[in-house]
Amino acid sequence: MTALVGDLTPAHRQFVEIVKALMSSPKVLLLDEPTSTLDIEGVRKLTEIIQRLTADGTGVIYVSHRLPEILELADRVSILRDGVHRGTFPVTKDLAEQDLVSRMIGRDIQSEHPEKLPLSGGAPILDARNIDGHDFHNVNFELHAGEILGFAGADGNGQREAMRALVGLEETQGVVTCAGKRVRTASPSEALADGMLYLSAARASESIFAELGLRKNMMLPQLKNFRKLGLVSAREERDKAQGMIEDFGVVAASQEQPILSLSGGNQQKSVLARSFRTDAKVLLIDEPTQGVDASARHDIYMAIRENVGRDGGCIVNSSDAQELSGICDRVLVFSRGKIVRELIGDEATEENIVSSFLTARDAKQSDAGEDAQGAASVLANAFKSLMSGSTTWWLPLVLLTVLTLIVGAYAASQSHVFLKAINIKHIFLAAAPAGLVAMAQLHVLLVRGLDVSVGSLMSVIVVAASFLIAAKASAFSILLGVLACLAIGFVAGAINGLLVRYAKINAVITTIAMLSVLQGIALIGRPTPAGLLSQDFTGLLRFKIIGFLPVSVILLIVIAILGDMWLHRSRSGLESKALGFREE
Repeated sequence: MTALVGDLTPAHRQFVEIVKALMSSPKVLLLDEPTSTLDIEGVRKLTEIIQRLTADGTGVIYVSHRLPEILELADRVSILRDGVHRGTFPVTKDLAEQDLVSRMIGRDIQSEHPEKLPLSGGAPILDARNIDGHDFHNVNFELHAGEILGFAGADGNGQREAMRALVGLEETQGVVTCAGKRVRTASPSEALADGMLYLSAARASESIFAELGLRKNMMLPQLKNFRKLGLVSAREERDKAQGMIEDFGVVAASQEQPILSLSGGNQQKSVLARSFRTDAKVLLIDEPTQGVDASARHDIYMAIRENVGRDGGCIVNSSDAQELSGICDRVLVFSRGKIVRELIGDEATEENIVSSFLTARDAKQSDAGEDAQGAASVLANAFKSLMSGSTTWWLPLVLLTVLTLIVGAYAASQSHVFLKAINIKHIFLAAAPAGLVAMAQLHVLLVRGLDVSVGSLMSVIVVAASFLIAAKASAFSILLGVLACLAIGFVAGAINGLLVRYAKINAVITTIAMLSVLQGIALIGRPTPAGLLSQDFTGLLRFKIIGFLPVSVILLIVIAILGDMWLHRSRSGLESKALGFREE
């Protein structure tokens, strides 16, 4: 219940979205590729949910490129191609997947999957031995030249993590050899230099360069090949990109088209084109056709088979057992972090793949060595959790408290007056303004902003207070002075916000400019230190109610508690936290 959504698996995040949709008891439910990240068990659960909804009278519009699901769930199927409605057909026992594929693609095809070629055998191009990590254990396998090897298993059984570990995206132990050379698994760049490249299932965040166009997305790894006197030859780059676009069937208005404006299938084909044109011997692809249409899926399957070559290899992880059986020469089935079955050639059917990980049982570790390794793993995981406190809200507080106690103990050992009540009182007095400003900065952080002008703003407020809350001011004048100081802060913040939001000026540039302006105003107001604040005002802030805690600190604590309750317990606060990070 307390886990961050960003830390969940793609399948679990998908179910969170589905549950959110069901909370409103909709009369019509629109599901767009709901099973794109689900494994066979997740698909089964979703199927049961949809069947219950339709039985209760809810209408469901179900968009999917997984045709078996369409034929199982739908009463009617409508086909769109190139944005044009190509017909609506009743789902009967006579309607076959092949008919749907042909109508979706616009041409007849003999098979959705390319023909498998006989393997040459010989020495493996990739050899992984004793690969161990947090979610996988004792993984051993070989990949031969020209082979497409599949990783299968229910979601969360370690197959994705094992694949990522091979290229340095997960912590791992073991030995990986590619083309006779030991692969460095410390980072993806080192693994790529040693011949291995990974293509992530998280296309938007880990595969494409969202700020760049199609050409740059495809050509970035190859720009070194087009340099002349340190500059990239634009003509050679365009010519090479055009050849890749044609070879991989990427559909785009131009080479400069933003990559995000392309369909999922064309994004994936552009990334595949880039990946196959590197010097990597082994390509690891996670969910190669996730979120792509039938036509693009067929093109991707063909591209993988045609570009693996006789001297390269490919590993595919997929939650779609039909996909694995169609394109893979061999499939390794994972369960509970271990390889439990190897399916070769004609054995690699959809039925065998699914039944293998549904019926697998994990053997118990019995020897003392493995028990010791398990204990060491528990300790390592505990340390990792301690150091990555983002998923446990109280860990940062514990670390800050420990750090404060260490510094305080050292200071007390150096000065006998450090722990006296009067000194602690002044420490709190000095900390109160900084704490208030830190809480105010939360609003900037909630919109992923940055404000470097806040220090200068504090200086201007102090200068203004020396005039507005002067030594002999009346109570009414003090109140007006406080309100005026707050207004100065509001105006400065509003100017920053308007320039960032509407003038589209970078937040760092905006607040650096504001910093300079505020520093100038402060120096004009008080070229040298001068002026005294009203003792009635400062005395109120220093007044003690509880022990050595002044009013200002108590006020700070109250504001912090109320602010935390607003942020986590109110609708407006939760909306700010949820939506503030994404302005759109």
